[in-house]
Amino acid sequence: IFIDNNVQVAFFDSLKNLGFLRSVEIATGCKGLLIVEGTCVKELNAGTHHFWRNAVKIETIATDMRWRQLELNGQELLSKDKATIRMTLNASFKVIDVHKALLESKDFEKQLYAALQMALRAFVGNYTLDELLENKQEIAVAVETNVKTVASRLGVEVNNCGIKDIILTGEMRAIMNKVIVAEKEAQANIILRREQTAETRTMLNAAKLMEEN
Repeated sequence: IFIDNNVQVAFFDSLKNLGFLRSVEIATGCKGLLIVEGTCVKELNAGTHHFWRNAVKIETIATDMRWRQLELNGQELLSKDKATIRMTLNASFKVIDVHKALLESKDFEKQLYAALQMALRAFVGNYTLDELLENKQEIAVAVETNVKTVASRLGVEVNNCGIKDIILTGEMRAIMNKVIVAEKEAQANIILRREQTAETRTMLNAAKLMEEN
């Protein structure tokens, strides 16, 4: 079924016009696999590949080998202290083993998404809301480390995991707003008491000077 690609283009054109040829295009940045009668026989690089048109059944599958972005958008999670939050996680990934990605896995992107989702849920459940807000990057690194084994089995490399944002739900937002207001009021009261104390001390000093004079 194979045709040597090191021949003149005009030869391919004439064969195609006569109906003797079937051609497959692998896009730039991609790699493919040639499957003949259900068996993978060859890896195909980017470019045009030609095969004889005959009774042999052939199939090609391909995937992009470049770095891509995967976003887990708006994941609703429960923290250790039972706070409901909505979190978005970004991760970069690329295929490093086309055979594992396309032959040994069914829809490797969905499986990678699920692995990241489960790892994120597991780690978020071990932190309180305050700890989540303070340690976003540490949690993203832990998720990335946890998912590397699954990614390797899928023929994929994962990198640059990061938590894009943490959004509180309506009820939690209202509670946090009250907490912030209470904290600011407490800080304002402390400052006010300091000023009053300083003012009282100044008045006492002035009264003492007047008494002495």
